[in-house]
Amino acid sequence: MNIMYHCLGDSSANSEEDNRNCRVWIHSHHIYNKHKRKFLVDTADQLSLSGFSCPGKPGFICVEGHEVDCDEYWARVRQLTWQKINLISKEVNVKTAFPLTSFEELRCDKSDFIKYLEQRSISAVIKNYLGFS
Repeated sequence: MNIMYHCLGDSSANSEEDNRNCRVWIHSHHIYNKHKRKFLVDTADQLSLSGFSCPGKPGFICVEGHEVDCDEYWARVRQLTWQKINLISKEVNVKTAFPLTSFEELRCDKSDFIKYLEQRSISAVIKNYLGFS
């Protein structure tokens, strides 16, 4: 059991951590359900996150923003009923790859998906995850 202690006296350290730029990568066995797809977009918008969801089989999600918001996004998404979902990677203090507060649903095949990531210089995580060189 992990217990987090929150020190009220040191708000500067907490706000500094909360404001760190973060990128979270999520993999799902598949993303087809229209309600889940809408939830992914709406939740990113509510938390002012940028990034994308890539529905299909497999499904991928990437969000960027303040670390506390990315953590909240992952907490909300994993609460849904999934066949399989996991956090691939969490990167902290990264250079932003997406326009601020712009979250989109991609519709492309795997090769176009990799090109999309390469254009933003962020393909390494997915390539490693999928076993590409």
